[in-house]
Parts: sequence; structure tokens; C-alpha cells
Amino acid sequence: MKKLSIAFLITVLMSAGIASASTIYVDASAAPGGNGSAGSPYLAIQTGINAAVAGDEVVVAPGLYVERIDLLGKNIRLRSSNPADATVISSTIIDGSAAGTVVTIANGETAAAIVEGFTIRNGSGSDAGSIAGGIFIFNASPTVRNNIISGNLTTADGGGLAVMGNSTALIQNNTITNNSAEGWGGGVFVMGEIGDFGEIISTAAPVLKANHIEGNTAFWDGGGVCFFEACTGTMENSVVVENTAGQVGGGVFVGFDVQATLLSNTIAYNEAQGSSIVETSGTVDRVGFGGGLATWFSGASVVNSTIFWGNVAKNAEGNQISLEGDAQLTVSYSNLPGGQAAIYVESLATLSYADGNVDVDPLFASAFDFHLQSRAGRYDPSTGSFVNDTLTSELIDAGDPALAFSNETQPNGDRRNMGAFGNTLQASRTALAPPVIKLGQAQFDYVAGLVFFDVVMVDNGGLTDQVMSFGAGAMISGAGAASLMAAPDEVRYKTGADMATMIPGYAWSSFNEGVNANSQQDGKFMGFGHTTSPSTAVALADIVAGSVLARFYFAWDGNMMDELVASLTGYEPGAPIEFFNTDLSVRQPTVIENNQDIVRELTISIAHDNWVYQNTSGTEDRHRLPVTVTVLDDNGNANTSYIVTIIQTGGLGAVNFGDNISGDPLIRDIVGARRTDGTEGVGDASLKIVVTGNNGGVAMTTATVAVRKLGDINADGFVTPTDKGALNSVLNGLPPSYQTRAYDINGDGSVAPTDKGMLNAILNGVIVN
Repeated sequence: MKKLSIAFLITVLMSAGIASASTIYVDASAAPGGNGSAGSPYLAIQTGINAAVAGDEVVVAPGLYVERIDLLGKNIRLRSSNPADATVISSTIIDGSAAGTVVTIANGETAAAIVEGFTIRNGSGSDAGSIAGGIFIFNASPTVRNNIISGNLTTADGGGLAVMGNSTALIQNNTITNNSAEGWGGGVFVMGEIGDFGEIISTAAPVLKANHIEGNTAFWDGGGVCFFEACTGTMENSVVVENTAGQVGGGVFVGFDVQATLLSNTIAYNEAQGSSIVETSGTVDRVGFGGGLATWFSGASVVNSTIFWGNVAKNAEGNQISLEGDAQLTVSYSNLPGGQAAIYVESLATLSYADGNVDVDPLFASAFDFHLQSRAGRYDPSTGSFVNDTLTSELIDAGDPALAFSNETQPNGDRRNMGAFGNTLQASRTALAPPVIKLGQAQFDYVAGLVFFDVVMVDNGGLTDQVMSFGAGAMISGAGAASLMAAPDEVRYKTGADMATMIPGYAWSSFNEGVNANSQQDGKFMGFGHTTSPSTAVALADIVAGSVLARFYFAWDGNMMDELVASLTGYEPGAPIEFFNTDLSVRQPTVIENNQDIVRELTISIAHDNWVYQNTSGTEDRHRLPVTVTVLDDNGNANTSYIVTIIQTGGLGAVNFGDNISGDPLIRDIVGARRTDGTEGVGDASLKIVVTGNNGGVAMTTATVAVRKLGDINADGFVTPTDKGALNSVLNGLPPSYQTRAYDINGDGSVAPTDKGMLNAILNGVIVN
């Protein structure tokens, strides 16, 4: 394996930052007359758009923006300050003031035109102008993602959003809720361009992906989504719930020569109400067909790996799905309450009820959470983690076996789940009958010089056997194995009682098999901890998913490591688990991540400035040196956060270390010690900088920073009248020869005669604290 390197970059950072010329800033709370820079933002979003050119980015701070905006054909990225933060999205509001469509994208914009991270509300569309209430896309193909589109209305079509004309727009990961249309498509309306004589001028082909479409209403058809005419729309991984149509298609309507593909969605609790239509011949009561999905004179549409549940239609005509006119629809690997017999099909329509369809209770997590219950693990949006249920949905691993499933976390049964979270990181996990264990990512105790990894229970398979502890050793190999050594005395050959005292929380046992004087070479570990005392049996059924069965420690010599490959001897997939006093050969386990890399070295860059003076007295006013760490390559460790640890290894310079600041880049402050006499704390400080991921991986490098004596402006190592002369020059308006912060001796933020007074005191031998 090619060894990864750590790039150690030392740069001198100026105190004044310069905003990129391609970034324009907007802030509703800024002072009037701004120029769009970070320090002087525009007040209005449209002003920022007007000033932008293709490729620019317009960044909008949280606030209320009462305006209607138009991208004007510009392929720019318009975003909130953090489109991934739900709090930022909900607090960065574009309010249309019921004066028209809030956002218009109708001048040939491409996928490079991006709108993300906003709450878009209070829009009002009509036939007289842009028909949509929230967002109107016409003959353009932008990317609209990570927005809340809510509380918009139209007297025409597309209460929340309309995509019309020649468009391949990507509408992704939006919450589209509580919008209304007096025409079609309460949440989303899609339609190509039709000529005066009904001819198709252009076809719309948008992709609706991973959206949450809830609580929208349409007077006519398609309470949630309406694919109307001249379009080939795709909707996947979306939740469509509690939408209402006045006539047909409470959740989704597909009609008039439309070919739609509905792949891996959850369509639940929608309603097709039906309504009375006044004709010249009298009032006609029309039945509301298709509570979940209505197809009407449509082409060869497809529904695959989709969950229907709890949808209702007037008079129960096709509560879940209806086909009218000569509609054609293929349904496969989907959940249909009532089965094929419950689908309403008119005489000219064609239904292909293909393989894999079922009729079961999905076992949603709750009335408001449409993740599937699982004993092996279900994603909980409220915590952002997986929890374990007492039941497991039959719709796990029930999607189309021909579709991709690799995005689902292990164990995934090598098959996609049915519903909106199939083939996503939020897919519920497969509850396997045999027990499932895995090797956990390695963690680093860089102070003690120890590395450990956990053997983790993923699913106990419902076993009730009494088990005590592992009875097999572990091996480690890989390009980085040379960086490992025999465990130090605090680990090697200690008794369980000794180990429990030193590293509490685990009962400890020693490896008696294969331990020898050459253990450093053969890779055997010296000891391991486990979750039960050797004298106390425990039921495997009591060990919930995520519990650590055993923790393996080994020593680390501090060198940089490539990958480490771990295996559990005798624990190959399909082999019996070897527990003391227990034979589980009849329940062969699955070991996931076995013989896989458990450590991959991070690739980072590190930049730091030099101190230009030592700090003054007090605590909060101590001078600080920021060390900026950027993770260039996570190298497959799947980390979501990192910790930067700095340890002083030598040198006379006295430093402390501030709190870790998360994010990317990571910033960690080095804080100078207080000055107590004329020499203490001055000189170089040698540092070890270690970056670790929350899931695995490590990077380490060294650095030396110079801590200077207070008043040493020119950094020659002494405080002399030459420093005073330099300060005099600056106080007389002459250009500085050194970094401007060097002249601010007392750290009050400005260069003034008070600095000269402090320097005089130092030159006269006065101790300054």
C-alpha cells in the first residue's frame, strides 16, 4: 500500500481577511449602503443576485427578507450561511408578502444554478403571472435543495413549486408543506409546454429526490404532487403524507400522456375527497379516486419499491391506487393494502401487478416517523442515531433485488428496503437470525500511547445462551503493523483486578494462548477487556445492539500508521463463536468488517502563525496563536467530526491550549502563559499535533512555535531601544516594518502611547504582568 503523507504547511496569516471576489454577502441586519463584501453586505437578496455573474456565490445570513427574487438566467449558487443546518434554514426566510411568486427561475438556468438553505413562504401565484406560489421554474433546469417551502398558495397550479416547460430540474431534500393550489398540484406541479392546438412543444423531466411533501392541498388533482402533461417525471426516496386533493390523487396525480417513475417512496395517509362539478347539464358528483396515487390517461408509468399505507378515497374507490381512461401502470415490490383487488382499474386501463408486491403493516416508527422498525437498528431523526426496536418490519429487504442497496448500513441483507429510506444511510437494518458481531473502528489514547478496538454486538439474533467471555486471541497485520509494539507494563500480564482498577468499566482477562517473548513480532495482543466478569454468566439476549463484547488494547509507538488489518482468530463468517463454556455452533454468527481496515491514516494540512509578542496579564486577554487543521482526505474512515489535540514535548516557551473548535477546517488555540518575570515563558515551544476522527483514523505531526518576550517588536530576541524606535515610527505615522500586532504591546487592540509607556517600563526593568 502506498504510504500516505501528512502535508505540514506553515503560513503567515495576515490579521485582515480578504473575501473572495466570487462571493457576495447579504445580511438583512447590515447597515445600508453595503457593497456585498463580508464586512459590508447588501441588505436585499435581489441586490446580491443583480451584482453576481455566472459562477458566483451569494451567501445570505439568517434573517427575514420580505422580497421576491429572480435568478435572471444566472448560473450562480444562492444559499444560506449553512444549508445543512436545520436551524439556519428555518431562520433564513424569504417572504413573498403574498405579492406574487417568491422565487422565479425562468431564463434558461442550468444545474449550476443552485438555490439552497432557505425557508420560502407567503408566495402567491396566479394565471396572470408566475403561476406557482413558492418557486416557479420555466424552461430552466436548476438545482433546488435543502429548503423549506411552506405556506404558499396559488389560484392556478403549484402551490409550493411548479416546474414547467423544457426542464430537467433537480428538486432534492426539500420540505414542502402546507401549500395550496386552487388548480392542480398543492405541493408540486410539473408540466411540459403545450401549444395552442395541444401539440407538445417541450417535455419537462424533473427529478424529485428525498423530499418530504406533507399537508398540501389542491382543489383539483394531486394534493402532494401533480405530473400533469408533457412530462416524464421521476420521484424517488420521498415521503408524501397527509396531502389532500379535491378530486383524484390525494398524494400523487399522473395524468394526460405522462410517464412517471415512482421509485422507493412512502405514500401514506393522503386523501382524494371527490367534489361536485357544475356542468351545463347539471351537477355531477365525481368520485375521488386514488387516495395515494391516481393515474389518468397516462403512459407507461412505474411504481417500484414503494410503500402505500393509510390512504383514502371517497367511497373507497382505489384507496391506494386508481387507473382511469387508458392509463398504463406497472407496480412491483411495493406494499399495497388490500392487494391487487383493492386497486381501482377502469375498463380501458392496463395494470401490470408484477413480482414482489405485499400487503403487510409497514410498522412505521410512529405516526410522524416513517422509518421502519427493526430489532437490529432503526434511524431516529430526533437523535441522529440508530435505536433498537422490539419488532422488525417485513418491508426491510423487501425492495426490488435488482436495485442498488450499498448505501444502507450493515447489516443490510444485501437488498434494498422498501420505502423512502431504501438505499440511504437512514435505512433500517436487517435483523438476522444468527448473531452479528463486528470489529469497531480503532480509537487512540495518544497520551498513554495505547490503541484499542472494540468487538461490538450488532444483533444478538434473539439468543438466550449463557456466555462469559471470548476464548480466542486476535491478530493484527498490515502496512502499519511495524508501528505496534508489545503492550507496556500497565497492560501486559496484569490480572483482571489490576486492569479494572487502571482502566475501569471492563472486566479483564489475559491472553494465555500464543503469548510469548516475541509477541511484538507475531502481533498477539497482551490483554483484552470484556463486558462481563469471568465468574458471572450473562445472557446474550441481554446484550443490546451497540454493546461492546470485548475491547482489545495494544501499544502504539507514536509513528504515523498506514492501514491496520484486524481479524478475530476463529471468527470467520459462518464459523461458530467460541465462548467459554458455551458451544454456539448451531447458531453460526455473521462477522461484518472482518479482515477489513480498521485504521486508515488521515491526510491533513496544518497552518499556524508566529506570535509577534508575548501576552500581558489576566486570563481573557492572553495572546493566542491559532493552529488551523484541514482534513484533506478522510481516507474512508467515515468520520463526521475530528478532535485536535496538542501536546507540548519540549522547549522553554510556556504555552497552554484552548478548547477544541469543531468544524472543517478545525481551529485549536495555543494560549501563552502569563508573564511573571522578565524571562519566564520565552523561547521555542515544541509541539505534537494529533488529529483523530470520531469514527477512526489518526494523523500526527510536530511543530515549533516561538514565544517572544513582551516588547520584542522586531523579533531579534531582545527588548532594546531599537524596539522603542520602531514603535515611535508607527506612532508618528510611518509605515510599520513588522506585523502591526507587534506594536500593540498591551493587547488593547490599538497602537497608542500607552504601548510606549509599557515598553519604557520594560526597558527600565519593571516587571510587567
